[in-house]
Amino acid sequence: MLLFETKKTLLLYGAIVVRAYQNELKANKKIATGGTIASLQNTVVAEPLVLGFRVLGDKVFDYIEFGRRAGAKLPPKGVLLPWLKVKGMSPKLEYIIRKSIAAKGIAPVPVSENVKQIILPRMQVDVETALGRDIETSFVQYAKSIL
Repeated sequence: MLLFETKKTLLLYGAIVVRAYQNELKANKKIATGGTIASLQNTVVAEPLVLGFRVLGDKVFDYIEFGRRAGAKLPPKGVLLPWLKVKGMSPKLEYIIRKSIAAKGIAPVPVSENVKQIILPRMQVDVETALGRDIETSFVQYAKSIL
């Protein structure tokens, strides 16, 4: 079965989810350099037992989504420099900010949960419909081939 309609629908919803993530990050004021937003991308996964899409982004997205626990090790040296530049702050402050992040942690912002609540109900219906069309098409093609 080729699943043309289903893959097309998943690709469309992957793009919709990426846009929704970007909008959620903006709404929660979680953009500075734009690197995290630009890193978000989707791919359709069509394997024998898996059919869906993945949205991937850089590691910073994980810290936004899940936060960072207090008492964790310092963020890597140099990782905050682009952020400091955009904020107009001295690079000399990087160590102090890294130390503060390690001590206090970062509160999570559940971007994924908000996106799922908005998109998932409609996506489920559309993917089921597309899958039904693909099954019907495959069945008709098979029937024609044996008759």
